[in-house]
Amino acid sequence: MKSITLITLLFSGAFASPAQSQDSWSSSGLKIRNTGDQGDGLYLAVFDDNGHATVEFTPFSELNITTPDAGDGGKVPENEGEAPASRLSKRNGITCSGRNGNTAIMDPANRQLASNADGHGQYGRNAWGWVFSGDYVSYFCCYTTQYLAYSKIIEYHTSVSGKCGQSGYGFKRQGNGPLDGGDDTAVGRTFKGDHFCNKSFNGGI
Repeated sequence: MKSITLITLLFSGAFASPAQSQDSWSSSGLKIRNTGDQGDGLYLAVFDDNGHATVEFTPFSELNITTPDAGDGGKVPENEGEAPASRLSKRNGITCSGRNGNTAIMDPANRQLASNADGHGQYGRNAWGWVFSGDYVSYFCCYTTQYLAYSKIIEYHTSVSGKCGQSGYGFKRQGNGPLDGGDDTAVGRTFKGDHFCNKSFNGGI
């Protein structure tokens, strides 16, 4: 596992390389290239109240490869509309980007994200995690403190698949309304280089 330090205001900020040197980008977009891209694997950024975060990177070779249940990585069962996560879709919207990826890459990456999120358990407010796999990104964004189970990540991805298509890019955000129990979470997938979790963050690549 490697650690890099991230300083941000959640809309602009600075990455540090593995050597802990600090670079910055402007609020108009990420200007520093590759300082946050350590290769394929799992990344976890946990922000403090001052907008500082330490980003932990674990390469695929060191990741947990077991799954708590027989999850399908976000696939929609045949002959079913929105699949098991439809109950979530009814309460909160899903955003589709209109772009598509390769399910042979997407499904394993989604399961990796879910397995390792489950292994960590509870996350604090503004904990963001993502898996880079080739040109694909599978991610979660916690906007409130909560527990992320394997089944929860897979349910969200399944819900996105139900609306955006099996290979469709998009995300689902669970709101923070009175019926949500204070649970404000986003889970989604996109292409490497696109933003996720907020309007300017893209993993620092």
